[in-house]
Amino acid sequence: MVLKPNDFFSDDIFISPVDQDCLTENLVLTSNIEVLLIPVDSLIPHPLSIMTYQPKPIFQLKLSISLVRQIHNITVKRGNNGKYEIIDGMSRFLAAQELNMKTLKCDIVDVDDSYVPLLRSQINIHLPKSWKEKIIMMDEFLKRIGSCQGKKRDLKEILEICEEGKIPVDLRDRYDIVRTVFDFKMSVSTIRKAHAVYLFDRDGNEEIKGLGLMNKIDDNLLSIDSAYKIRENFLKSKELQGELNALEEIEYYQEEVSFQLFNKPCEDILEYVPEKSVNTVIFSPPYYDQREYPFGINDLNNPKIGNQKKREDYINDLVNIIRLLKHVLTTDGNLFINIADSYSKGYCLNIISHLVVEMEKDGWFLVQPLIWLKTNPKPQGRIKRLRPSTETILHFCLDPEKRYYRELKIYDREKLFSIITGCNDETKNDKIQSKKKYSLKTNSKSLIDFLDSQTIEGIIKGSVVNKSKLKKIDPNCSHLAPAPDYLSIYPTLTTTKPGDTILDIFAGTSNLLSFPFMMRRNVIGFDTDPRSIDFSFKHLSYIGQNMFTDKEIFDIENEIS
Repeated sequence: MVLKPNDFFSDDIFISPVDQDCLTENLVLTSNIEVLLIPVDSLIPHPLSIMTYQPKPIFQLKLSISLVRQIHNITVKRGNNGKYEIIDGMSRFLAAQELNMKTLKCDIVDVDDSYVPLLRSQINIHLPKSWKEKIIMMDEFLKRIGSCQGKKRDLKEILEICEEGKIPVDLRDRYDIVRTVFDFKMSVSTIRKAHAVYLFDRDGNEEIKGLGLMNKIDDNLLSIDSAYKIRENFLKSKELQGELNALEEIEYYQEEVSFQLFNKPCEDILEYVPEKSVNTVIFSPPYYDQREYPFGINDLNNPKIGNQKKREDYINDLVNIIRLLKHVLTTDGNLFINIADSYSKGYCLNIISHLVVEMEKDGWFLVQPLIWLKTNPKPQGRIKRLRPSTETILHFCLDPEKRYYRELKIYDREKLFSIITGCNDETKNDKIQSKKKYSLKTNSKSLIDFLDSQTIEGIIKGSVVNKSKLKKIDPNCSHLAPAPDYLSIYPTLTTTKPGDTILDIFAGTSNLLSFPFMMRRNVIGFDTDPRSIDFSFKHLSYIGQNMFTDKEIFDIENEIS
């Protein structure tokens, strides 16, 4: 007899590949083995089988046989009067009787009765099964039952077996059948995940096999759920690795982009900006009680943003202006506000906190606050407190589920993915250390790495604007507080694509629009100061004539990776 590697069924439904090798080796030691299809009524238990057989529920075995028929042969020897005595396979024999089967496949061995105990012990050696072996057996079972979808079956007998075992089973779900047949103490969802991880590991290339997910499950280093998440992360990351990243796509974007500047108050945006046409808005409004408008711009009877007498008036006026953005933002749009707190009579006015509260009342969702840490904050004389060195960038949206966002990742496509050990929640000095955590290393660099010195997530570190750079474009540039251009890097690369539109309703020198324009985004700016608009036109025109070259983009990619 030739034992096939797929023949893994036994009285316990399956035996492992390790057990199968042992069984094959031991059976070879016996004399010639003949395989026959023998009538069930010609089979009788061997006396030793009657003595040693432990009665047990066989409904799972009956369910297995009903679904995939007999897989593993019964071991018998010739007896008297044309009968065959069962040495191994009593449970299969009893199940066949209850299922009214006519015949069974049998291995006929020629041994003396004195060798039957030894042969039975050899056949029934079952080594502890690893998770991988269990899933291999499960996979073989799944192959034999098929998908169980769209096939016409007489399920009456199977349903009766399930009722006998008092077990609910969804015969339309093959994984529920597996759970029933194998008596797995886990959910159908976990069984499905375990099988997916096994197939991923078995059929994967060298890189996938190098992750060793099944081995880590067996070694109790990974749970099935964790291994499945790593599998999903691997597949998604490989998909992203094959796509153009936020920098590469600029090289292939051939459409023209433009800038529009309006020497108008931001309250007029609905007259000039089409509805649902802006993907991201980023602006830095005049801070409360910190702005002197150029002559001819401010109206004392109708004070501009920042010149209100009361904090509440400043916040209400700002929220009313921002409300207009709901009409021009796309449904997946994002809003970024760069703002700082103000101080009066020696205490903080909490402008940022009050603004967030009023924005939420008006229907906006705060995605997160980002911190801009200035490396060269402006000196402020004798203020009896620490010198302010940070400002805040508030990231809002109208629909957290729909808002567009993608993390900027640059992959090193020559390196293989691997499994790394994650950090524990406890420190080394803690008495109790939890089990090591594992995650997927994708060999990519993210935007956090791209922005210089981003050792703490959510903090953008950099200097205030060097006005000498602006004066190279126009020596007459006199804006008091231009925002640095690097503040728009994160919003541009993570919330927009080439060809999208970015709006700044307090454009000033258009510093916040310069990077988006270089990255092939359409930009729109509003400002009431004609000199700022004039400078912005020169600024963006200069950028339009000096867009990033392919080599510069390539150099940025290399710097990141």
